[in-house]
Amino acid sequence: MVFSFLESKGLINGKHGLTIHTDGKPGRQSYCVPVEIPRDIHVICAPVRGWMDWEAWFHELGHAFLFIFTDPDLLIEEREFFISGGVSETFAFLFQRLSMKKQFTRIYLGLSRRDADTVDLDYFLAFLASGFIERWLIQKYGDIWFQDEAAWNILKK
Repeated sequence: MVFSFLESKGLINGKHGLTIHTDGKPGRQSYCVPVEIPRDIHVICAPVRGWMDWEAWFHELGHAFLFIFTDPDLLIEEREFFISGGVSETFAFLFQRLSMKKQFTRIYLGLSRRDADTVDLDYFLAFLASGFIERWLIQKYGDIWFQDEAAWNILKK
């Protein structure tokens, strides 16, 4: 399914420097390895056993797409060392959200209209809930929430 999407866009194994490895171990996290940006990018995927694995695949593909479409004419330090983590996460979450959109799940996963609508709504509600929780934490604890050690101490109480 993932491959049919990527193949339809001409973006699979070897093209544009992207290689996808599907021999990951069950229960392991998927990840993206930029060996040489933009020429040699690898996404290692655990077997898809549920929607969370599916999301993880696409999240990592988002990182990969940022890397494979980085200008190869940039100086090595600009290409390899100064890619913004924020931009990388933006691409990752964009792809992750794409993988749960009803149009995408209908076309590439073959879900019925009803099931695709359910997945889309469920994902949207989960995203909305996480936003409310984050806002509540920030309002309650302020900027301290963004300091990892301080946040951990609050959660331990």
